[in-house]
Amino acid sequence: MPSPSRTPSRSWPTPTVTSRPSCRSRSRTRQGRAVTLTAEHGISDLCKQFVAGQLAHAPAIYALLAPTVNCLKRRRTHTFSPTNVSWGLEDRSAFVRIKGGSVASRHVENRAPTAISNPYLAGAAILGAGILGIEDELVLEPPAASPAEEDASKTPLPTSVRESLEALAVDEKLGDLLGDEFVAAYTTMRRYELRRFDDHVTDWEFDEYVEIH
Repeated sequence: MPSPSRTPSRSWPTPTVTSRPSCRSRSRTRQGRAVTLTAEHGISDLCKQFVAGQLAHAPAIYALLAPTVNCLKRRRTHTFSPTNVSWGLEDRSAFVRIKGGSVASRHVENRAPTAISNPYLAGAAILGAGILGIEDELVLEPPAASPAEEDASKTPLPTSVRESLEALAVDEKLGDLLGDEFVAAYTTMRRYELRRFDDHVTDWEFDEYVEIH
């Protein structure tokens, strides 16, 4: 994978990423102290910008968090799987969840990655989007009405891999951070995979329609 085409000029907190089959959690530390803490909703201004970056670039990073056709088959309400661009406190249906019972254990969890997503690419996408939120000093919107999946005011996440790939291809800031060559190679590979999927006749189609012919 090519190196990112630019490096943030500031000294960033050290991220700690914990991998799970269906999500990626992270806390951030600076000089040994967590920077997700305090302030409104129990998170710092820096953490709010980090979360805001994930929301701002959600359609694009979704191509890396839910990369296959099968990933999106679970994307429906009441499955603890995010369906819109949202964040919430201990809300398992939100795209980004702030979790942790005590201040010391509070951290950020992105609920979108699936068991088949590449953990390195998912981590790079989430951290990259968060860093862009900090660089751009984005303002975090209020948390979604709980449960987030039922908040009609929130923008839906892409409902197809093609849609998320298009979002990734046109997100210039994220492309600069991940590397234009990587984005071009990744979207080309995934689009070729989708063309092969479109040409494949599944067992369901055969069983459903064979008698019609």
